[in-house]
Amino acid sequence: MRHMPSFKALQAFESTMRHGTLSDAARDLNVTPGAISRQISALEDNLGLKLMTRHHEGITPNHAGEKLARVLGKSFNDISDTIEELRDGAFRETLTLKVFPTFAIQWLVPRLANFHGLAPDIDLHIRTSLNDARFDMEDIDVAIMIGDGNWPKLRAHRLFPRQFTLVCSPQLLEDKGPDPYTALRSSRIIYSELHAAHWNEWLEQAGFHDIAVSRGTLFENSSLAYQAARDGAGFALGQINLLQEDLRTGRLVAPFETVTIGKREYYVATRLHDAVRPEVSKFVNWLVTEANSV
Repeated sequence: MRHMPSFKALQAFESTMRHGTLSDAARDLNVTPGAISRQISALEDNLGLKLMTRHHEGITPNHAGEKLARVLGKSFNDISDTIEELRDGAFRETLTLKVFPTFAIQWLVPRLANFHGLAPDIDLHIRTSLNDARFDMEDIDVAIMIGDGNWPKLRAHRLFPRQFTLVCSPQLLEDKGPDPYTALRSSRIIYSELHAAHWNEWLEQAGFHDIAVSRGTLFENSSLAYQAARDGAGFALGQINLLQEDLRTGRLVAPFETVTIGKREYYVATRLHDAVRPEVSKFVNWLVTEANSV
């Protein structure tokens, strides 16, 4: 098994490729052209292949040389940038989080200022999607997932259950009340594509067999349905844990019982080897603490 090439050999090759001649690379690294040539030869010997053709006007890389030069150029730039950040005391950790859109809008985003106050050196890159996270195919560090908490090769922490109830604006209830059931029967149903079936389950458990979801207004996601409910457009099926702030401030009211639909719950998940990273652990622990305070 061959050993890795020396750093000096890689540096000599990268500088030569960047400047185009051995002489310019030598000036860049403060060595002689002969030293650059010997380092490149040692690199080629280590790899067991030629990387370039030398001629009196300079060098011409072959396909292997061009490929290696691209990788080395990016790597050396990354090293240089990181060293500058460390010297300036500005080194920051970045976490990439995948989360469902409604969870992000209703629950996570309103709490982010709190997290940034606790961890000002951690930046978050938040991706929203209706699709389940695929750690084996995506470049993510943390994900909000829905399930039973049993995912191979992942460490999952429970956040809270998915409990549903009907919500509407207080003005709608005042205008069509005081009986919530009468108000519901005379109002539009607001629902999202993802939770249309949950509406039927809620109505079934509540014993409201004469109300049809199909007579309502369909939205692409739940956040739009919640906004329509705030504006008095009708009743929406809301996840109680995602609407705590709306209910607390009175933007929405929940005049009916809360129902747990299914056994799938919200979890925060990471890869097993990522779970021990300090920045990941800090963010996950913060999420769990926030969820327990709901």
